[in-house]
Parts: sequence; C-alpha cells; structure tokens
Amino acid sequence: MRDKSSVIAYQSVRALMLWLIIRQLRSRNAAARRLAAEQLLQSPRRGAFKALRAALQDEDTQVRMTAALAMGKLEIEECGEPLISVLQDREVEDGACLALFVENRPDIPAGTVEGALEGFLRLPDLPAT
Repeated sequence: MRDKSSVIAYQSVRALMLWLIIRQLRSRNAAARRLAAEQLLQSPRRGAFKALRAALQDEDTQVRMTAALAMGKLEIEECGEPLISVLQDREVEDGACLALFVENRPDIPAGTVEGALEGFLRLPDLPAT
C-alpha cells in the first residue's frame, strides 16, 4: 500500500505533466501540437477538456482530428456538443473519421453519425494514382 506522501507526489507529477501537454497543445509549432494531441489520445484526462475543445479549431487537420478522437475517449457529458459540431461542421473527412469512433456515445444524438458518413460517401472519387 502506498503512503500518503507518495500518492501526493504521484498526483503532483501527473498534474504537472498534464499542464505541460496542454501548454504544448497551444504551441506555434504544428508538430508539437500534434504530439500533445497524440499524448492526450493515448491517455485522455478530464482536465484537458478545455484545451481539447480549443484544439478542435486548430488550423492543422491532424491536430483537430487527434483532439476530437481524444475527446471522444473522455467519458464526460460535456464532450457531446463539441463532438457533434465536428461531425456536422468540419471537413467531411474529419467528420466521417470521427463518426466511426464515437458511434456508440450516448451523448451523440441518433442520426448525427449517419449524417457525417453520408456526406463522406457523397465525395467524388479521387483519381487513381
């Protein structure tokens, strides 16, 4: 069993790491923002909700998508509205990818996922390379 001081130290280190990741998510460097979003995808934390919501507006597609996927892993009700906006308002490819991930979330209304996938299926075929 852990003693109280080691638990406090562990919680402090986790809080510091989250702070550093969130700070990196606001970096001017797209690669740094991608890495931060990926870290939150691998280990989503409730304390990152506001930063992830802001990252949904990032200029970098990969940052937006990874942030949306990380938010989809958070099991908090507040994630529903931002995820719905990605499904409905973002580039069709973003919404279709996210739709496959959030399909069974109770806070995403029925039909929202299908709408995102329908938009993706209406895209013209890409030319063969």
